[in-house]
Amino acid sequence: MKFNEQIFNIFKSFFAEKGYPDSKYYEHNGALDYYRKDKNNIHWITITLDITKKAFVDVYGQISFLEVTNILQKFIEIRTNPFEKIVVNYYLYENREKWTDIWKALKAASPLKTKEDIEIFKQNISNHVDTYIVPFFEKIPDLQAVNDEILNKLSFEEYPNFISGNCTLKVLIIMKLCQNTKYEDYKQSKDKDYKMYVNQNPSMWQSSYDAFLSLTEYLDSGEYKKI
Repeated sequence: MKFNEQIFNIFKSFFAEKGYPDSKYYEHNGALDYYRKDKNNIHWITITLDITKKAFVDVYGQISFLEVTNILQKFIEIRTNPFEKIVVNYYLYENREKWTDIWKALKAASPLKTKEDIEIFKQNISNHVDTYIVPFFEKIPDLQAVNDEILNKLSFEEYPNFISGNCTLKVLIIMKLCQNTKYEDYKQSKDKDYKMYVNQNPSMWQSSYDAFLSLTEYLDSGEYKKI
């Protein structure tokens, strides 16, 4: 993964200039993270790549909110490193036909051998970030924007597109923190779903339902306000 580490170092100053001063390189898989942290918000860009032999590139943006994870970790184990993603950039997936050709071209040009090859690669990554990642971050600057732009505008069934992994628990927390009027309807809908799943396969779903019940009891009691 020496090549990935080289790319990581090349991009450190590039992303720092864009407002993402912190970074992390993962030796076990060669992934690259560049992020910025505010008081409660963490916006970060991940690049996964192998452009030597296998030839693949993926660049995506995701957001974490500490006020959500601080509550969530009381009820489930969080194993993600370094942050638990709360919102992912589904707009990127919706627009995939507009940018997949760029990655195909990079694959065709692999492996990168010259400084010019790397500079072209860097420029393509830069254009992709500016076109698809930065606008997403600008649209979702904070937790209230998640409530307004996602939870209030989409159906319950669409929430997992943007809020992946333990979506139900995350949505309940966000709704309660943002005083969303859909909270009770969403809670009742998910309670019904959990009961159905437990009846079908209790060994698989009972622990998830127990976490749901414990979380909703906690939120409804107002205990979360003491954090």
